[in-house]
Amino acid sequence: MNYENIEDWLADLRPNWQMVRHIRGMTRDRKGKLYWLYIWEYRPGHFRLCLYVWPSLSFSDWLLAGWLATGVTQSPTSWTIDDVRVRHKQRGVGTALVKAAIALARRRGAQELSGTVISGDVRDSPFLPEWYARLGFTVQFGGEADTDPWGLSTHATFRMDLSPATSSSGMNRM
Repeated sequence: MNYENIEDWLADLRPNWQMVRHIRGMTRDRKGKLYWLYIWEYRPGHFRLCLYVWPSLSFSDWLLAGWLATGVTQSPTSWTIDDVRVRHKQRGVGTALVKAAIALARRRGAQELSGTVISGDVRDSPFLPEWYARLGFTVQFGGEADTDPWGLSTHATFRMDLSPATSSSGMNRM
């Protein structure tokens, strides 16, 4: 949407107050395009982080550049990234979402953030383990021998220590 002036933008803002109250910031992709960072706690300790194209204030799927699900696992200090979906790869949208998840987990007192890369993800995006390593996670290949209900196995696990006194990064191969 193109706005001629601030009054048009404010008029569009009024009916979308439910979305506006969950906006936590803005970010740019590598091409300079702006996005709203939207964080919604859909149940206690579980969050969906979304990037919507700016300046629109709409829930439309076509304005959604990407989203990430994260939250508490076994304890309030142990969090996981459950899913990352990005519409346009190689533009920094996924990186912005993961960095926002790291910041949210730290603010909420998490000491660890982890996740898995399953075989289906690697087929579509073979760069994922190295990408998580570049973001500061420790990556280990192999791991769980079990497959999920859809027949996909764990290709790699990633983990980041969020303790205030430590900083872990790198890539470990099994």
